[in-house]
Amino acid sequence: MSLDVREVTDSFFDFAKIAQRVMHIGNEAGYYDALMLVEHLMLTLDSISTDPLADLLNIISNAIEVYENEQPDIKQFVSEYEKMDKGVAVLKVLMEQYGLGVADFKEEIGNKSYVSMILSGERQLSKKHIEKLCLRFNISPELFF
Repeated sequence: MSLDVREVTDSFFDFAKIAQRVMHIGNEAGYYDALMLVEHLMLTLDSISTDPLADLLNIISNAIEVYENEQPDIKQFVSEYEKMDKGVAVLKVLMEQYGLGVADFKEEIGNKSYVSMILSGERQLSKKHIEKLCLRFNISPELFF
């Protein structure tokens, strides 16, 4: 049986009309729609390697990546992250995600002035600090390197 090129083309055009705003994200509303669709697909997929919806997940994930990479705040974050020591970057993300301050790492790192010195690049996280942070937050040490 040969491929019906016309049927495939017409079907794709019908799909593209419906999915346009999540395939070519142009604004925040489309971005959030795409994120919701990805979440739905992740919950729905039987197998990432054999489910036909995996192709749709790939298309939408790529569209999200393109949109995010065009956002000024994300560009700035990536630029700052790339310049930053990985350990400091992980520590800052932990602080932001958990709403923590420099005084909240007494058990893992030490007093708040020492934590501040690490964040400013004057000192570095030791192996012991990293081990304790990994235990507290249940993360892999690989994140720090």
